[in-house]
Amino acid sequence: MPSFRLELEILDVRPGHAPPEVLATLLGQLRASGHHLDGHDLDVVAGTPRLYVRFVVPDSNDAEEDAEAFIAADTARKAVDAAAVPGRLWVLRRRKGAWLPARWHHPSPLGDHVRYDDG
Repeated sequence: MPSFRLELEILDVRPGHAPPEVLATLLGQLRASGHHLDGHDLDVVAGTPRLYVRFVVPDSNDAEEDAEAFIAADTARKAVDAAAVPGRLWVLRRRKGAWLPARWHHPSPLGDHVRYDDG
């Protein structure tokens, strides 16, 4: 099964919510959508918290697998919005031992908040 990693910046925690809720919400949404989680982590990059979650999608073809990963990541980002202010989102795919940007195989309906590179 293809392995993906989402990276989501957290710009702020919303009033009435605690920081641990943010990761719990993200993980809960991915599990609820039926994805197996391989791992997760939290880091601070240039002063901004960033959540990392590895997950898999069912085998099909590259275009469908990448699309499912983007949709899962975007759905999780929307769930996090209740507890925190999400920032940029990256969706990466494991290929030959390296994490490379997943490709949306036609214009993305997910909007500009999905990043395809580190730029």
